[in-house]
Amino acid sequence: MDPLLRKFTDLLLSVPPRAEKEYHRKHRSAMDRMGLTESEWDVLLILYCRPAVTTAAGVARERGISKSLVCKSVEHLYARGLLRKEPNLIDRRQISLILTPEGTQLAAEINRMTEEFYRVVLRGISAEELMVLNRTLQRLEHNIIMEE
Repeated sequence: MDPLLRKFTDLLLSVPPRAEKEYHRKHRSAMDRMGLTESEWDVLLILYCRPAVTTAAGVARERGISKSLVCKSVEHLYARGLLRKEPNLIDRRQISLILTPEGTQLAAEINRMTEEFYRVVLRGISAEELMVLNRTLQRLEHNIIMEE
């Protein structure tokens, strides 16, 4: 294999999982303090940061995890009063997930910690380099989708 392709493949397969593992390791004490699992943390963050994502299926797609895990997390968050479930006005078969004021406050704190983590991870990378990386990753994602 071409050495440049080999290096790219090695990085593509190793960096994202290591970053995710480190992200959750760094935030473990905050998750424990908040009484959240990794999945519950992720559900709150996605609902807070991505207003277009309003269903368990949407969260599962966005996060790349099973819908059953998301549904279990949603039930725990609902029981704690961190989100509401309402029938979707467009498609009544779907349930819209809406953060409560307490859920929004907690999600804002999670978002702040997430941004802080990624500021450290992206230290030394210019805005231009980040834009190139984003475009490259979007192309990779597009190519993967086209292969499915």
